[in-house]
Amino acid sequence: MSWWETIKGWGSALWHNQTVTQTTQHISSFTYNTILKSVELAPATVKTVASGIMHPPTRQIAYHIGRIFVEDIIPSIAVNYVFDTLKKYAEDELIDEEASWISASTLLQTSLLLLQMGVWTYNVRRNTQATVRMAIVTLEAAKSLNLVNTELPKQVCIDEKCDLLRYVRGNFRDLTTFWATEAALSLVGYVRYGNTIAAVLSVFHRGRYALTMVLPDLCQRHQVEYLKENAELPVALGIHQLVSTFLVSYGIQALTSLPAQYFGIETFTGIPIQYYQPFIAQAMLLTQISVAAHVHLPPPINQSQRRVIDPVGAYQSLIGFIFDIIASGLKKQIPILLKGPPNNIPWKKIYNLAREVQQHPYTQKVGTIVLPRMLHSPEAFVVDPVIQPYWRYLRERSIIALKALEDRSESFLVRAATYDPKKAAKLLWLLFGIPKSLAREALTLLGNQDFILDVGSMRRRLEALEVKQSLKEVDPTPLAIELRQPEPKECPAPLLALEDNEKKVDAKAIIKPLRNPNNPSPAKNIIITVPRRTVIKPIQYEQASQLSPKLPVKSATLTRRLGVFKSEEKPPMEQEQANSMDRFDISY
Repeated sequence: MSWWETIKGWGSALWHNQTVTQTTQHISSFTYNTILKSVELAPATVKTVASGIMHPPTRQIAYHIGRIFVEDIIPSIAVNYVFDTLKKYAEDELIDEEASWISASTLLQTSLLLLQMGVWTYNVRRNTQATVRMAIVTLEAAKSLNLVNTELPKQVCIDEKCDLLRYVRGNFRDLTTFWATEAALSLVGYVRYGNTIAAVLSVFHRGRYALTMVLPDLCQRHQVEYLKENAELPVALGIHQLVSTFLVSYGIQALTSLPAQYFGIETFTGIPIQYYQPFIAQAMLLTQISVAAHVHLPPPINQSQRRVIDPVGAYQSLIGFIFDIIASGLKKQIPILLKGPPNNIPWKKIYNLAREVQQHPYTQKVGTIVLPRMLHSPEAFVVDPVIQPYWRYLRERSIIALKALEDRSESFLVRAATYDPKKAAKLLWLLFGIPKSLAREALTLLGNQDFILDVGSMRRRLEALEVKQSLKEVDPTPLAIELRQPEPKECPAPLLALEDNEKKVDAKAIIKPLRNPNNPSPAKNIIITVPRRTVIKPIQYEQASQLSPKLPVKSATLTRRLGVFKSEEKPPMEQEQANSMDRFDISY
């Protein structure tokens, strides 16, 4: 048999192989469906642009993205670009590597090092603020953009009786998994051909995230099944996000090079895209969330029969393997991966130590320098111009999560299980497949009264922050309106009798509050203590003599108020009148 016949036989066997045939058909079908989904996204993109003008929530999100770009991204780009330019010029032209320790080159290197530390601190502040703001806007975008399309898949978890903790866990897991997978993809870039591999994997990752953000009515388990059944749609969203990111980035680079071309500077080709491409990628991700909200999505299912290879699962397993493995039905692998943690973790000592470190004066000083102003205190976080419009929604979700944790700790089953967490954890593993170590530590925390009290204190503090913010939004009471009025310049005091020094009267007789159309009844149960005003007698004039003109004769009380009264003994009546001049008490 010749070599040609051998190769022909191998090709025939490979062509008639059922596995190869199925794989080829699967890839062809997946590619064709992805192209169709990409074509369907074109009208949704036009609707997204229109909603940025006509839809108020979408317009507000676009405004906040622009504000983040102006306040955080542009200053960071300018500072880093100027510093890199100065550093490169100094290293190439000014610094002599063969110079002695005591020289101008050493001084210049030291100055560059100090300047680099300052730039690093500035970058940490700006990047942290931009990251927190963008994360909040992303969470709000999922809620606001769902109002655009009323045909999105609704809640199907009612039939499956999915509990509240599953929703809360899924919401926080989406955000945590996204940033952790972003970090994992950045590590892939250090290997050979890593940038290309990371770009391909980011298509799957960001497309999945954009689609899950418009499915808030589905729990984490049903979202995973939905992604399996409609695997082409996340890939199409990821491709659109990647293409739009590169187009916008290169467009900005071309715009930054226009001034150099106008003035004839040939050496300047624009600011490189690596300075602003990460932010552009996040902004385009929000755009794809809006596009997904305008697409006619297929209905959700309880369980998918498709078997799609997801390359992002390996990256998400680094930080969220519990959620991924449970969703894939591989619960038996969790105890093997979680072997080794100690049986009794001193949660109380760890919590107290972390609290002492956080409240240490040096830690607070370093945090004041490194962290942005919005993270210095809860009050500063609430009044941030980007956070403030979304604070009520974030507060409600946080309070619901904390309240659910408090309610679970007070339930009869949980309180009974906390008496012996080891046996209860073993029972949960037999019934539901929950890892023993996780169940044991969770029950230990729920049985810790100090931890539950701290959770309740945190919940009440969130409620108090909402009260402080809502005081500017609600209609003030009539008494508050009256008290905010500017004080009159001169107001004649009423001439009251001497025995009415501590008379208590109704507020309506003194303040006369303005009536609110929504609440016509004035303030009640308010008592105002009004001391008696001192009655100043009319000024008397003595008979003028030939040597002196007419001079007013001042009363003893008025003379004492001017500091002219020199007598050490004061009349008791005038002393009481003088003390009543500066006393005006309001009692609630």
